[in-house]
Amino acid sequence: MKYIDLKKENIKLIEENLFKYGFIKEQNHFIYKKNMLNKDFTLEVLLDVNTLKARLFDNETNEEYYLVDINNASGNYIGSIKEEYEEEISKILDICAYKDTYNSNITNEILKYTEEKYKEKFEFPFKTTKETSIVRHKENEKWYALITSLTKDKLGLNSCERVEIINLKNTKEKVQNIIDNTDFFPAYHMNKKHWFTIILDGSVSIEKIKQLIDESYNLTK
Repeated sequence: MKYIDLKKENIKLIEENLFKYGFIKEQNHFIYKKNMLNKDFTLEVLLDVNTLKARLFDNETNEEYYLVDINNASGNYIGSIKEEYEEEISKILDICAYKDTYNSNITNEILKYTEEKYKEKFEFPFKTTKETSIVRHKENEKWYALITSLTKDKLGLNSCERVEIINLKNTKEKVQNIIDNTDFFPAYHMNKKHWFTIILDGSVSIEKIKQLIDESYNLTK
């Protein structure tokens, strides 16, 4: 059996993607089965918020094929089985989970806020990075917030400290008036006329950020 401690690795599941991938939910677990290697084997993956457990069964004997989890087991046949087995598990984690890179309590409060108020979760749309997430309207798919991690010098500050930031949308007039390069910055990698950036380090209160999220949400409907 292959065992991955998701909690220890700080890996979070994306429930919607699990269902799309073919997982079935049973109580607090997600179960996925797939025939592999010309239907000679069946892969079984069991997931919950804390762990991933994967097993491979020989369809002829209906017994677990333990060799696939033994590191020093070798040979062309076993190698091809291991390769397909590991690729499928990696694909599941790539599509149905993400490594949580956010450490700020304010960031996690924001993720919770949009989920509870708007029933919309932040998602990771870029294959090249798991540091940048966005939340968007279900109806028109327009973004209303982006969270990422960067060093302060990217915002023009004299520091290489890594911080988490949020980009939000507002009117051109408000964006012009709010920018002070202390608490509010020109939007990082977005249209600076309509978007602005906040560092999620407590310099701006969570109450103020929630208000600005609401304004961004309403402007992007």
